[in-house]
Amino acid sequence: MNLDRRRLLAGGAGVMSMTLLARSVLAQEVFDALRASGPRIVSGEDPGARLFDRFAGAWDVAYCTIKDDGSRENTRGQLLVGWVLDGRALQDVWIEFPAAGGERFMGTTLRFYDTERKTWRITWVSPIAQAVTLLEGGEEHGRIVLRAQVPRGLLRWTFSDITDRDFRWLGELSSDGGASWRLREDHRMQRKSSPGA
Repeated sequence: MNLDRRRLLAGGAGVMSMTLLARSVLAQEVFDALRASGPRIVSGEDPGARLFDRFAGAWDVAYCTIKDDGSRENTRGQLLVGWVLDGRALQDVWIEFPAAGGERFMGTTLRFYDTERKTWRITWVSPIAQAVTLLEGGEEHGRIVLRAQVPRGLLRWTFSDITDRDFRWLGELSSDGGASWRLREDHRMQRKSSPGA
């Protein structure tokens, strides 16, 4: 049997294209099913369930990472926040733009309000950092504070100085059970203007 190699390669490329297209369509269906048009609001619910509503949208980010020696690394990025899972949770994507020739840093947070425990439960995932962090918390004196026990000690994330247009996000670590805290991240968010605004 004499097989034409060009036809085999063309046929293989066609099958590969069809497979990639089918996967792309399926991925789009998954993301369409994940998205929600807004929060699922329940009559009489705890006001704490609405704590993160104001963060939905797109934000420009000034990232500042504080190293162990106290030096600071400043980069730019973006934060995208939207409702998912029939409006029962918020998901955000943190994007740090790379320096020339670098790879962008990304991570995502899924957060929902646990009505029985009356607390927000948060899962942060970053394959680049090989990190999965579980935090809990809520409103404290006009700020949002989330805490976790991690191998290096206690972790505290704080959203503060919150307005409709901007907010500050602090990441701190305590290695002495909360007696003292070391600032590791100090990020400033500014809401992106809507096109045509």
